[in-house]
Amino acid sequence: MKISSILLSSAALLIAGSAFAADLPAKKAAPAAAPSAGCPAFGPGFIAIPGTDSCLNINGYMRSDNKYTGNVARPTKSPSNLGYKFIARVDVRNNTEVGTVRSVVGLIAVDGATGPIGGNTVMTESAYIDVAGFRAGAAPSYVDFDNAYNNSGVAYQPTQVALVSYTGKMGDTSVTLAAQGAENNNNAGTTTATATTVASRPDLLIAATSKIGTALTLNGGIVSHEVDGATSGTAQGFAAIGRADVSFGPGKFIVGGAYANGAASYADNAANAAINGQFNSVMGGQIKDSAADASNLSTANNVYGAVEYSLGEHVLYAYADSETGTQDVNHYKRSDVGVGFKYVVAKGLYIRPELYQKIENANVAADTTSNVFYLRIRRDF
Repeated sequence: MKISSILLSSAALLIAGSAFAADLPAKKAAPAAAPSAGCPAFGPGFIAIPGTDSCLNINGYMRSDNKYTGNVARPTKSPSNLGYKFIARVDVRNNTEVGTVRSVVGLIAVDGATGPIGGNTVMTESAYIDVAGFRAGAAPSYVDFDNAYNNSGVAYQPTQVALVSYTGKMGDTSVTLAAQGAENNNNAGTTTATATTVASRPDLLIAATSKIGTALTLNGGIVSHEVDGATSGTAQGFAAIGRADVSFGPGKFIVGGAYANGAASYADNAANAAINGQFNSVMGGQIKDSAADASNLSTANNVYGAVEYSLGEHVLYAYADSETGTQDVNHYKRSDVGVGFKYVVAKGLYIRPELYQKIENANVAADTTSNVFYLRIRRDF
């Protein structure tokens, strides 16, 4: 066959094939992935909600909390404790004619073995609205400054309490005026999470946060608390709380404390912070705010300090704290001292082994000393 004949035959086949292909239904290409519209005005992590002018951020963490206590009475108590915590928050913001409106809703899941509330529990972690400096809903108390590193265990988190507040800024200082849910601590052995609130008014507070350069941050607050007698009468109590953070190169020093008269929950150790109350078992559950008729107010105080040293993104730390409370013949004292290391495995993931000793002394219970190895594994998102 001649070359010219082969070329003519090939051309005829190509033309015929093209005509046949044109009669076939076209196969649609896969749609290109729509780019996620960011919200740079609100920072990283926010995305636009389609069809609205709002921006959304979902954040929280998953945490494993594991303890081994070296000297517990068997079989009354187990030396090992495996626990967990999960928090998920939804943060929605949009700009309006009165400024940015922010709504936050958070849920928390916690096990009953190491948490302050029995049984596996899911409940509200936060639910509040921010606009033009005002806040309303359930949010962390403005005077819970997180007492350094003494917060081992599933029980700890910045507490939430029902409140209404206003925050104004003056340079590098923020000042907050707030009314928040009153805590009735006149039932010894009853945590504030379950105590009945019968105060005629909420707790009133003023709090401030100030940054002095890059080296010093100061936090402080004063609370007025109405003390309720378990049977009759009321009295006025108060608490003063403060914390200072001093940074020096790779090091950081934290010191703080509180004093309370008839408002023991505000001086209670943050290691006992509750999930759905201002604080958990007040002074070991032994110290009331006052006598049954609201006379003879209790006194309480705590003091703590911590030192951190950064090794890049990893942190070595040591801490110590002490809290005391006295009401009538009852007294309670607790001291903690510990060392630990926060090791960042990857972005948003760290492990934190810690060794600490806890000493408790109460006149209505036997003195106890506990040596504890604690391991936290946490993933932020």
